[in-house]
Amino acid sequence: MSNGPSQKIDLALLKILEERRGRLPPSGGEPPDDMKDRIEKLEAGHAAILAKLETIASSISDGRLENEKRFSGFDKSLTKIEERLEHTATAASMAAGHGELSEKIGRVDGRTSSIPTTWQTVAIIAALLVGIAGVSFTVSKINEGPRQASSSAPPTSSPAPSSPGRAP
Repeated sequence: MSNGPSQKIDLALLKILEERRGRLPPSGGEPPDDMKDRIEKLEAGHAAILAKLETIASSISDGRLENEKRFSGFDKSLTKIEERLEHTATAASMAAGHGELSEKIGRVDGRTSSIPTTWQTVAIIAALLVGIAGVSFTVSKINEGPRQASSSAPPTSSPAPSSPGRAP
């Protein structure tokens, strides 16, 4: 904004209008009594505001000091956490590990699906035992067959072969 002649005239007019309305004292004179009271109240209010601001400023600084004491170990903890995080896995490495793990689990799942269940194992063992019992029974009957045939036949008397040098 420029301080041209028109602005000076506007300010002068405003001053004259304010003097006529009674808000400003006439130039060169004392302010009215009600204005003095108002100024004193404003100054008292201003002093009270300054006192409250000083109280607020001191509480803020006390709180900041208290927070600094309270959170002084916080920076150390954050540093330790950051150091730990540097050694942890990233999302990309976790995804790669997940792929490898899924592959291994698929292989293990394929292997375990070919393993028989408990009941299948019991049935296999029972079948083997029955088979072994059947084979042993058959073998025992085959071995018994010729013995019984020779023992069940009547004894035949056959002349004993004579030996050439013996007399009967």
